[in-house]
Amino acid sequence: EDHGLTPVIMRGGLASAKPENINFVENISNIISYPVLAKMLENC
Repeated sequence: EDHGLTPVIMRGGLASAKPENINFVENISNIISYPVLAKMLENC
């Protein structure tokens, strides 16, 4: 069942031996920073 949720990745939350892998994943994903996430959660 689809709940209409969108996955996001926390900026700085990825690790890789190859930095280009992190750039690739961040470029194809929805990224959110901690301050923005914290602000959004204040309203929950």
